[in-house]
Amino acid sequence: MQIVASPLASWLLQRCLGHPSARRRAIRLMRKFLLRLWSPPFEAVYYGRRLVFPGGHDLILLSNDLPMFNTPLRRLADAVRVFDHELRLLDIGANVGEGIPLVDPKPTDRFWLVEGSATFLPFLRRNIVGRSNVTLFPTYLGDRPSVSIGSEVILAGNAHVEIGAGGNIVFETLDRLFPEADGLRPNILKIDVEGNEPRVFSGGRELLKRDRPVVF
Repeated sequence: MQIVASPLASWLLQRCLGHPSARRRAIRLMRKFLLRLWSPPFEAVYYGRRLVFPGGHDLILLSNDLPMFNTPLRRLADAVRVFDHELRLLDIGANVGEGIPLVDPKPTDRFWLVEGSATFLPFLRRNIVGRSNVTLFPTYLGDRPSVSIGSEVILAGNAHVEIGAGGNIVFETLDRLFPEADGLRPNILKIDVEGNEPRVFSGGRELLKRDRPVVF
């Protein structure tokens, strides 16, 4: 699936950014109405990197309105680099890959991105093209390897699975993704899985005990 950002949607999003004003509020209302009818991908700059987002994704607006939004992760990454001399970030619920520019990536950094959403995966793949230090795991994580009947629900910039209706949802575990024989290990574990964190941690007991990453 090829992702192509709409120049018009990207331009309209840019018109929504900046300090609050009556004009910007009016543009945001117009955009909100248009998104119900027309929601193509858009391109935006996030921490110095151009990323492509699904039409209704709200990260750029959140970052504009809340300038400190997500910045603790960047400070944590800097601290880990001082301590370990490199960043090895495991991002569970990687969404469209915004975690990479957020931590100001260095040549020696290593990234593992876990994302199971069929909606976000094409954008994530598009946004990490050319990054040789990134490994993508296109799967949801749980407390055990399984296949469940469920459906994906998207709300703004987030996805979660509702069990009980829809198609097959495949779940893997952290411990199976990172078996003991492997070499490099994450020193930060960033996780945002809409309330399913306990199941993910249950399926990653050995990794957490063995590698003791900082959990964010």
